[in-house]
Amino acid sequence: LGELGTAGRLLRMQFEELILGVKEGRLLLTRDYATSNTEAEVEADLAALAALPAASLIEPEPVALAMELAAPATDPDNPISPRGYALLARVPGMTNALANAIVAKFGSLQAILGAPLQDLIGVHGLTPVRARIIREGLSRVAETATLERFV
Repeated sequence: LGELGTAGRLLRMQFEELILGVKEGRLLLTRDYATSNTEAEVEADLAALAALPAASLIEPEPVALAMELAAPATDPDNPISPRGYALLARVPGMTNALANAIVAKFGSLQAILGAPLQDLIGVHGLTPVRARIIREGLSRVAETATLERFV
C-alpha cells in the first residue's frame, strides 16, 4: 500500500474502519456459545473456527462440531441459546466483570432479558440505580437489535 501514496493511506483507513470490532465480536460470540467460559476453552473454540473453510462458517453443523457443542445445532428439541455476552457488551458502561456476574447469575440471554429489576439488583456489585440503568440499556439494545433485523 505504500506505493499507492494517498490512495494507499485512504484504502488502509477504510480497511481498518471495516474490521474495527471484528476481533471483539468474534470473542463475544464465542463466549456466548462455548461449552465452557474459561479463557482456554474460548481460545480453543476460536482456533477451531479459524480452521474451518469460510463457506462452513454459515452452516450450523460444522460450527457446532468445531465448538464441541453438546447438542447438534440442527436438533429442534435441544436448541442452543446464547449466554448474553454479545448483547451485554453493547450496554453503555458494562464491564467484563459485571457481564460475567450477570451471566453467572442468569445463565442465558433469555433469562437476562426476562429478569425483573429486583433480580438484577441481586447481582453482586449492582446498586439499584446501576441495575435500573442496565435494565434500560438492555431494553434499548434489544429493541435496536430487533429493528436492525428488519432494515
